[in-house]
Amino acid sequence: MEDRETIDVIFSGWQWPYIEPCIRQNGRLAVTFVSPPDYMTFQFKGPAAMRDAEAADLDHAERFMTAATNELAALGVERSIIAPWLTAREARVARLSIREVYVQTPGPLAGMLAGMLAGMSTDMPAAIPSAVSAGTPTREPSDARSR
Repeated sequence: MEDRETIDVIFSGWQWPYIEPCIRQNGRLAVTFVSPPDYMTFQFKGPAAMRDAEAADLDHAERFMTAATNELAALGVERSIIAPWLTAREARVARLSIREVYVQTPGPLAGMLAGMLAGMSTDMPAAIPSAVSAGTPTREPSDARSR
C-alpha cells in the first residue's frame, strides 16, 4: 500500500477458490485485518481487481506467514494448528481500492465506520492509519496477508 489508497491482498487460490471468481464477477472485496495480541480489528471495503502474482508477492507472503506463525506461537497457539491456516499455494493477488474502513474490534465501536470516530473521545482514530503501514503489517504479522 504505497499510495495509502490501495492494498494488494495475497491469498491462496487453493485454500479460498471462490474469492477470485467473486471479485471477477462483482468487482468488490471486503478484507478483515486483526492484530492477534490486542485483537484490534478493522475491515477494509471497496472495489477490487485481480492481478497476476509476482515473485515479490510470493516473497512477501512467505515473510508474512513466518512472522504470523511466530507471533501466534508466542501467544501460545501450537505451530501445528497454525500451519493449515497459512499457505501461499496457488497465490492470487487482489488489488483493493479502499473506500471504507470499519472498526471490527469487539466492543461499543464495533461496526462503526472508522471516519465517524473523528471527534470522539477515544484513541481508536490514532490506530486506524497504523492498521496498515507502508503495505506491511502493523506489528509483523498483525493483520492479514497484505502488501
